[in-house]
Amino acid sequence: MLRCDVSPHLNGHPLGTMLWLDVPAAELPRVVPTLAELPQLRMCAVTLGNANLVAYVVTHHPAEHRRFEQELAARFPGIRLLSRQLVFGRTKLVGHLLDGDGRAVGYVPIAPADRSTGSSARTRR
Repeated sequence: MLRCDVSPHLNGHPLGTMLWLDVPAAELPRVVPTLAELPQLRMCAVTLGNANLVAYVVTHHPAEHRRFEQELAARFPGIRLLSRQLVFGRTKLVGHLLDGDGRAVGYVPIAPADRSTGSSARTRR
């Protein structure tokens, strides 16, 4: 699989939303792969706590996002949307520093984690 990130302003998806979801544990193996196939999804992670799944979704406008939430609820009635947060601007994406138009203007290397300690190479100095 090839992944290429493009400025949200250029690809027509300027509205980003973080979703915090409560998914029944038995449903996670079915929900996660299905979400991963959706074109609006940019990130999905299983977490600990009340929200055991967090997803970052991009859409063209708020009405499209509302339809996305409605389709999600129809496909998976057991999912509860605990919270949502609109993301109006991004300053960094996959290590790239972004300008106001979402174009890369710099880079911050991502330090790999040390599997033995769980800390990043940057924090172990």
